[in-house]
Amino acid sequence: MNGNYFKIARIAKQDIYQFIKNTGESLIDYHFSSYLNYYLKRYNIKILEHHFSCRKIEGLTLINEDGISFSYEKDNSTEKQNFTMCHELGHFVLGHSGKCFTELRGKSDSVKEREANIFSATVLMPDIVLLAKIFYRKDSF
Repeated sequence: MNGNYFKIARIAKQDIYQFIKNTGESLIDYHFSSYLNYYLKRYNIKILEHHFSCRKIEGLTLINEDGISFSYEKDNSTEKQNFTMCHELGHFVLGHSGKCFTELRGKSDSVKEREANIFSATVLMPDIVLLAKIFYRKDSF
């Protein structure tokens, strides 16, 4: 793993940990949706479905004078939609420069896209939450 992975995971973890601390949410009860909804409400971000017949676009972030919006492919599974919404949030939280980000099916060649993927994976299951669920609740996965 390269240093970029650890850098992005550290940024995501610090933000999530601070969110959990600020809200008093239990590690056992953490769910990515509370973190996502916090940002959606705070920055008035709109979530939209989209569908293109070729289904090449998994997710899209638009930032302009009218506001911020994230969209996801409506025909994807719920799990993929969740990943995509967190991926798009990653572009925003990581401060990627630009006004439009597009997640293309099967392509994550750019550094920004890989960073957003790392961010999304970290948000969906932070290590401290996984550890708490295994040790305190004795969950098995």
